[in-house]
Amino acid sequence: MSKRNLSDKDLVKVTWRDAYGQHSWTLVEDIEGAPVLPVTVGYLLQETSKYLVIASTYYHKEGETYTADITWLPKGMIKTVEKLYLSKRT
Repeated sequence: MSKRNLSDKDLVKVTWRDAYGQHSWTLVEDIEGAPVLPVTVGYLLQETSKYLVIASTYYHKEGETYTADITWLPKGMIKTVEKLYLSKRT
């Protein structure tokens, strides 16, 4: 990963539409279910015309920044994006 500090990135809360699946034999008349609305919170790494990339975990070591828990969210699945602000504790 680059030497960029993720704490300089926007912290966002993204609500998005997830697919729903059922993986067993079911009578057509008994089909139920609906898409769910997960919430992902993390640092906004990238935004393109097609997707957002969010990282939820990072650490610094020897001048480098490493990240994990990266989520690519297609914009067509995104319902809302809220910028979050951290309060400083005293």
